[in-house]
Amino acid sequence: AEKLSSFDTRDVLRMTQPGSIVNGFARDGRVLVVMGVPGGKGVREETLCVLSPARLGLKDGLRYRVADLRNNCYLGAARSTAELAKVPVRLSNDDPLILLIEPESLAARLVWFRGADEVVQSGEFDFKVKAVPGSPLELYLDEAGRQLRSATPGFERKAAGDFTVFSGAVPADGRVKLAR
Repeated sequence: AEKLSSFDTRDVLRMTQPGSIVNGFARDGRVLVVMGVPGGKGVREETLCVLSPARLGLKDGLRYRVADLRNNCYLGAARSTAELAKVPVRLSNDDPLILLIEPESLAARLVWFRGADEVVQSGEFDFKVKAVPGSPLELYLDEAGRQLRSATPGFERKAAGDFTVFSGAVPADGRVKLAR
């Protein structure tokens, strides 16, 4: 991924208030954005400005979802690249806020995961996990209106904001399967 820092690429990403910082990591038309206020206290209403979507690999004509990975929710509806110029955010204390900007999808899909080095979707709801067997794993999915269930023993389903989390221990074969 290409790293972009507010310290040296203010023409690509920036925050509107002094003291707020932002860094981005762009790859394959997706952007991971980390922002915050070092030493901050309380809540700060802030605005993330995506000034050069093309430099981040974002394309005109597509709509993008902004997922708040810390709070497990989307920040509003899908946005055009022009609408990404001003994304309102809320920064709390000195906790970093982590956003994922990616093209909108109407199909159920994996948004992110925790507890593995890599998760590759190999079928509609079949995931190959690169992690130590038995280690804890969380898969965060946007079900796109579908109701999925685990087809892998030991994995439990729970709602978490706009996403559904399937959690359990990584199976010996490294495969986690879900079903409708």
